[in-house]
Amino acid sequence: MDMIDQFIDKKRVFQDVVETGTCLSAGQISSFNRDGYLVIRGAMPPAELVPLRAAADQLFAGIEGEWIGGPELRDSRLARYSQSDIVRGVIGDLNGESAVLLGFLYRKQRSYPQPKQWHQDAVYWDHSDGRIMALFTPLTPIHADNGALHIIPGSHRLGRLFHRPAQNNYSLYCDASPFRDPHVIELEPGDVMALHGLTLHYSPENPSDQDRINFGLHFYNVETKIVRDEPTAVLYEGAV
Repeated sequence: MDMIDQFIDKKRVFQDVVETGTCLSAGQISSFNRDGYLVIRGAMPPAELVPLRAAADQLFAGIEGEWIGGPELRDSRLARYSQSDIVRGVIGDLNGESAVLLGFLYRKQRSYPQPKQWHQDAVYWDHSDGRIMALFTPLTPIHADNGALHIIPGSHRLGRLFHRPAQNNYSLYCDASPFRDPHVIELEPGDVMALHGLTLHYSPENPSDQDRINFGLHFYNVETKIVRDEPTAVLYEGAV
């Protein structure tokens, strides 16, 4: 880690989560503290996914893009889910009392050759501490053959890393070459995944013949000061 230490901002750092017993077990909390992410398998029954997938299909209908910002502000089904017991329980246990910072629908289109490069989600805002989280809800299977997330476990403990603007889209990326052995996270509809805002992750291209769709919600602890300056807000909302 010493070779990249000069590129680390240690002011915004991960704070260990303390078990509250509200939603998640001690083992799940320990896993999240260690790895910077947590997958909860079968967290949602299939019937509850049907309206979410229908909402996503409706919002994507007639557009070619991959990204829809703030879908929970556009569709009541997604809005209800963003305030559901499973979402509030997981985020509350891992991040304390939190509010939605940004929601999105992301459709990694079939036969799409563009990867989403290594990055930390938290770099897209100026924030006073490290209490920023994402919750991902896959609406289609996300597998290794259609662009599954790759995650560097434990990278959340470094602090915020230096990022550069990507030349081929409006996103940011950082050098992950010092790291080895990422976890490849395959998800099924019904699973949910919590990801800390400082955890390094990336997704490769989708060479399959099926789109993959994910509903994401970013949260910040209500005591965390967020500055959404224009350059990073524009970068984030145009990211793929």
